[in-house]
Amino acid sequence: MHEPAEVCQAEATCTVHKVKETIVGTVGSSPSSMQNESSAVKDTFGKIERENTERVHQCHDAEELPNYEKCSKSFSELYHHQIINSGDRPYQCTECERSFSWPANLKQHQRVHSGEKPYQCTKCGKTFSQKVGLQRHQRTHTGVKPYECTECGTTFTQNESLKRHQRIHTGDKPYKCAECGKAFSWAENLKEHQRIHTREKTYQCTECGKNFCQNAGLKNHQKIHTGLKPYQCIECGKTFKKCAHYKCHQRIHTGEKPYQCVECGKNFNRAENLRQHQRIHTGEKPYQCTKIKFIWEKRKAIRQKKGEGKKWVSETQRQNG
Repeated sequence: MHEPAEVCQAEATCTVHKVKETIVGTVGSSPSSMQNESSAVKDTFGKIERENTERVHQCHDAEELPNYEKCSKSFSELYHHQIINSGDRPYQCTECERSFSWPANLKQHQRVHSGEKPYQCTKCGKTFSQKVGLQRHQRTHTGVKPYECTECGTTFTQNESLKRHQRIHTGDKPYKCAECGKAFSWAENLKEHQRIHTREKTYQCTECGKNFCQNAGLKNHQKIHTGLKPYQCIECGKTFKKCAHYKCHQRIHTGEKPYQCVECGKNFNRAENLRQHQRIHTGEKPYQCTKIKFIWEKRKAIRQKKGEGKKWVSETQRQNG
């Protein structure tokens, strides 16, 4: 074995001179031959590690192994590191053709297809396909919440839940609707929003059978049947079915008028009142009496008929004269 050189910082690629030919041959092999040779390569590295009292791999000159990405790390498991750097995934799932670097990862993945769940909770008996899933679940029994938000101190049992929560503080909205461009913090909110465009109505009222695009719309509708009015004004005690109606009512007490006319500057406490007011400036008259319209159309028809009659009489007289 060559004398170890200095550990590389960025210019060198991981290598061990003694196994140069074995490593290069393995990386260049097909997936099947790589599986056969992997145990032999492992033995070679194990022998080298035993010779190294510190059990640390040191990097050498980049010319020794040109096929590996450069790194500045030291490893006691060089074989595993070389596989990661090579990008090879020789273990392929026969069901979905997804590939993996390690047989253990393939075995774990195959449980998705087989439905095997070997990890069972001793508290409630619930089973999981992965050990990490069981560990996460067990926190629901122990109450352990190791992930804490640095902004507000809220704790979570899972790191994924913490990341989701942090979008409240950061305002990050990575999920964008391709139809209208509206962005959302969570994928499920985007999926529900997209039903507005597709007109898909998956939420059905069990009382009357009416369908809705969003769960919130169904919940608001169900209050018609239950008579539930959960929003109560603390000033006058009036109750409301919808939060939006409750907030609008509160402006009566606070005097808040957030809607302003851009033409004359007049303020209103409701958006609907502002829209009605703006018709003064635009001259829009969208409401028409159907009865008056019918009378005017009838009179117009009579006048037209009389005019045609007079025209026929004058034509007859002219011809006779």
